[in-house]
Amino acid sequence: MTVRGRMMWWAGLLLAAMPLRAEPAFYADLAIGLGVQTIDSDTGGEDEDRAALTDVLKAGGGVQLTSFFSVGAALWMYGQGASGDDDVAQFDGVSAGVEATAYLPLNYLFGSAEGPVVGPYVRYAHHCWAATVVGITRPWDDDGCSPLVAAGFSFKAQRRASLYAEYSRTEFDEITSGSIVAGLKTRF
Repeated sequence: MTVRGRMMWWAGLLLAAMPLRAEPAFYADLAIGLGVQTIDSDTGGEDEDRAALTDVLKAGGGVQLTSFFSVGAALWMYGQGASGDDDVAQFDGVSAGVEATAYLPLNYLFGSAEGPVVGPYVRYAHHCWAATVVGITRPWDDDGCSPLVAAGFSFKAQRRASLYAEYSRTEFDEITSGSIVAGLKTRF
């Protein structure tokens, strides 16, 4: 058996040994952060700043199906306060989508099955969006659907709540967006 095969075997054994949650737990999720949207050179002019810094807000909810898997829906809002500078690229957008999250639940692996999941995770989402960019030679306005991928770490805050930090990346056709958010996820 190859080294990779042995690692996959041990990973499968660890996942099989983890207890499954007796019944699904519903959760609500709220996060804030910063995003950087990079505009393709074809969209902006040659001498323009091709990046926009935005505030990011995420609100969502879903179901924690097992200790290592959840599904949900989320609304993402990207925008800037009134800067008053017409020469700077400004990105505004909103998206809604469905997401699936896979966890490595460290608290379950180390014997503490109480409370929210603690540990690293990856998320895949498919979201539909509408966005605009102004402050460039050719203002941009579009809508569509695209994947959103994220990776983060969840920390236990209270018996029914966890804090998390996450990096996400998505594409808005000619615009690539990366965001760093901090949030609160609470079960009910």
